[in-house]
Amino acid sequence: IDRELLQAFYDKGVRYLVTRCIGYDHIDVAAAKEIGITVANTPYGPGGVADYAVMLILMCIRKMGEIMARNTVQDYTLKGMLGRELHNLTVGVVGTGRIGLNVIKNLSGFGCKILCYDLYPNKAAEEYATYVSLDELLEQSDVITLHAPLTEENFHMIDAAAMEKMKKGVVIINTGRGSLIDTA
Repeated sequence: IDRELLQAFYDKGVRYLVTRCIGYDHIDVAAAKEIGITVANTPYGPGGVADYAVMLILMCIRKMGEIMARNTVQDYTLKGMLGRELHNLTVGVVGTGRIGLNVIKNLSGFGCKILCYDLYPNKAAEEYATYVSLDELLEQSDVITLHAPLTEENFHMIDAAAMEKMKKGVVIINTGRGSLIDTA
């Protein structure tokens, strides 16, 4: 939401803008302040986001999107629908703050190997996971889940070079900021 859009909002009478996510890097906050619009975010509890991330992991490794699509056309064939089991996988968690730690705790009950990476290690995470370098996490993980804030240092941390290091068929879950991944 850039200056031009903020000005259009203001001209229509908007004085308070709430985003439905924790981050607000997609809003020109400085412009909003100059124009006279207050910006607020809606933080999520770490448990809800962590549950959502684990659900996405399970849905991806068990091919639920494809299964549900087939179900809508009453195709119940099994060919190509064999999923993977979490206890056989290595999950890499990037970011071990409140949400990442909750993801790690949730995953610990599945019996998978858990690797983690964070610039600021969290002692509580070490009970369930092993801290490794980002390169090690990218190389060893079958599933990578992102729980980091967006900073200048990690902008597009998952890019073509990072993907070259990953296993074939890796699943990437991003419930952090979109710009952690260079989607191009």
